[in-house]
Amino acid sequence: DITDVVTFGGKNTLAVKVDNTVVEDVYPQMADFTFFGGIYRDVNLVIANPVHFDLMDHGSQGVYIVQEDVTKEQASITLKTKLTNDHDEEKKVRLWADILDAEKKTAAYGAQEIVLPAGQTTIVELPIKIEKPILWNGRKNAYMYEANLTLTSYNDTIDELSIPFGVRYFKVDPEKGFFLNGEHLRLNGVSRHQDRKDMGWAITKKEHKEDMEFIKEVGATSIRLAHYQHDQYFYDLCDREGMVVWAEIPFISIMSKTELEGINAKQQMVELIRQNYNHPSIVFWGVQNEIQIGGNKPEVRKLVKELNELTKKEDPTRLTTQANVMFVPDTDEYNYITDTVGYNKYYGWYQGKAEDFAEWIDGYHATNPQVSLGISEYGAEGIIQYHTNDPKVKDYTEEYHSLYHETVWNIFADRPFLWSTYVWNMFDFGAN
Repeated sequence: DITDVVTFGGKNTLAVKVDNTVVEDVYPQMADFTFFGGIYRDVNLVIANPVHFDLMDHGSQGVYIVQEDVTKEQASITLKTKLTNDHDEEKKVRLWADILDAEKKTAAYGAQEIVLPAGQTTIVELPIKIEKPILWNGRKNAYMYEANLTLTSYNDTIDELSIPFGVRYFKVDPEKGFFLNGEHLRLNGVSRHQDRKDMGWAITKKEHKEDMEFIKEVGATSIRLAHYQHDQYFYDLCDREGMVVWAEIPFISIMSKTELEGINAKQQMVELIRQNYNHPSIVFWGVQNEIQIGGNKPEVRKLVKELNELTKKEDPTRLTTQANVMFVPDTDEYNYITDTVGYNKYYGWYQGKAEDFAEWIDGYHATNPQVSLGISEYGAEGIIQYHTNDPKVKDYTEEYHSLYHETVWNIFADRPFLWSTYVWNMFDFGAN
């Protein structure tokens, strides 16, 4: 909030300085991708009435569309709004919400009169029911509603927001896999980094759209957005295209050597959730990726548990997950912390052969029948100029690449209990 330093009616200079300094308590600490130092999300200067939807809640919109009970018959939602009164006296306002369908017709509405105390932010919850909702149903029908919220005072509109959202329900079963709106859905996914050669992460809507079109073309139903918060526009694309999303923070590879409470990791988790809460595409929050690379340390385990607890507290409506490095034992405690679990397994590349997936998956499932298992990363490197008539592990040929994927696909397809599988990686990405 820069209100106190702005000269109204005069000329102001606003400078934002970013750099790529390594900071020992900010994540990521170490990983196999380039850490670009810069701004890759839209920056806006917002001017608001002293009474407004809260703009200071970790970069969120100040409105959370909480899906409490969704069925094919009725969607019970609560609009949890944070209203700020920066006046030095209390103010009476009216909160109004119109829920519009895709044809811009009113599907539901709600209203409430509120007296806002001076100088405070007040949470107001507005319950709304949508009868016979059209569900957001992945790539089959990514149906979106719109919540139009207005704040009025003496019939004047003093603030308004328009938030797209979709209603859906889901679950993961350890024996049967992922279900969206009561129907089994194979999460045949890919992982994505958001960079391009000579552009870094500062790509435009054009590149985001191209990425999405390629991902749709290979038949994916899900995307793992690794290993950090992506540009807001791509989450919007996932909503519109019906991609089920795993979103995560860069708590990856190694923990800070000096800051053992995980303050920055927790802050990033809260920011990720609050800024992206209203996206129907996001079903899974990821709390860590291969954090065991840094060693078997009690403070790391403690922080993974705390991140899971924080995530469930921030958003009890979604599922938590994590991506274990391939050498984590099948019976390690890490397998039981989050709602679901993924493994980054590279049979047929870093170790063994592609066929080894079958034995490991079956063994893990027999050992942990109560755990919902997914493959959070699998793949092999390929260079499109390399060819051979005799493909072998690690020869980088396009022929081995194809043979690998055909082999692994058949193994996964025979095991419907896998809640997800994610190719590493959909695209080349920078790794300095």
